[in-house]
Amino acid sequence: MRYTSAHCVFEDHRISGKDWPGFRDMMPFLAMPTLEVDGKVASQSNSINRYVGKLAGLYPKDDWQALLCDEVMDAAEDISTRIAHTIDLAEDAKKKAREELVAGRITRYLEQFQAG
Repeated sequence: MRYTSAHCVFEDHRISGKDWPGFRDMMPFLAMPTLEVDGKVASQSNSINRYVGKLAGLYPKDDWQALLCDEVMDAAEDISTRIAHTIDLAEDAKKKAREELVAGRITRYLEQFQAG
């Protein structure tokens, strides 16, 4: 995908799972996503989200509101990490682990998002 505006060009390059091993060692922190701006590369989802949010005027200028925004991004990442830890489990163990997440932490996080 390619997006162009008066100030930037956005190109979405996706790497398939089978091709990932050939790219992994070239990535900062051995991970995706990355963002390239003027030949410089940055990594880490939340860092990229903040940067792009600031450019687009969507990231809060108020320090407290920025903190709350960061809190939600980090909590969403916590949820993703907890789910990722279940991916390689056997089906019965995966189902049990995910049911426990839904009954506990994930529900708590979502309730906190709703309350915030």
